Amino acid sequence: MQTYLIGNDLDYGVIYQITPVPNKAIKYFQLKGTKEDPIRPQAALPDLQGFEFEKMEDYAGVQCEVWKKVTQAGHKKNTYRLWVKRPEGSDSPAVLYHFEMEGFNTLLESYNDKYMIDYSDFSSQTESDIFTPPGGNWRTHIQ
Repeated sequence: MQTYLIGNDLDYGVIYQITPVPNKAIKYFQLKGTKEDPIRPQAALPDLQGFEFEKMEDYAGVQCEVWKKVTQAGHKKNTYRLWVKRPEGSDSPAVLYHFEMEGFNTLLESYNDKYMIDYSDFSSQTESDIFTPPGGNWRTHIQ
């Protein structure tokens, strides 16, 4: 399944979902945002506010800085760790390498669990057409 969250499409954004069905054609779904509940792009990068340097660590053969944030929500503890590397020395900008969330998933805003994300081929540059949803026969789901 592929999901596209497009914040600047239509009046309040839209979610496009492409779902392959075994032995059948691909299904296309569309969910429009509303004024009260607009569709916004999903974050792929954590909000680093409140993170503190924890240690240096070898992760998958790469020397990384580990940054940590711990929060408490009621009786539930949430621990977030971010591994970054500096490929060209300590003065170079940090590059995301790995992120772990144990507790509430702040990126996807979903269930308490343990989530691990590996970043590869990360670039701050984007191509202008990368967020263009594919064509297809969209079936609209009304909220």
